[in-house]
Amino acid sequence: MSAHDGGKPRPTCPKQFALDVGSADELTGILRGIIREQVEERHGRTVALKGHAAEGVAAARPYAEAGLGLQV
Repeated sequence: MSAHDGGKPRPTCPKQFALDVGSADELTGILRGIIREQVEERHGRTVALKGHAAEGVAAARPYAEAGLGLQV
């Protein structure tokens, strides 16, 4: 419960909560957190594979694929 919901239990769906209270702030915060986690995970994987990229085509392929995963 928050000041925005009048003390009522929140819907379990953040999208529905945003529609009910007329503000996308909470939903935006949730989505930003998810995106941040995904970017950090994908960036870490790409950096870890970068050192192997010079070892030939077979070793460079996972690095190239990981780099594509960072595209938005």
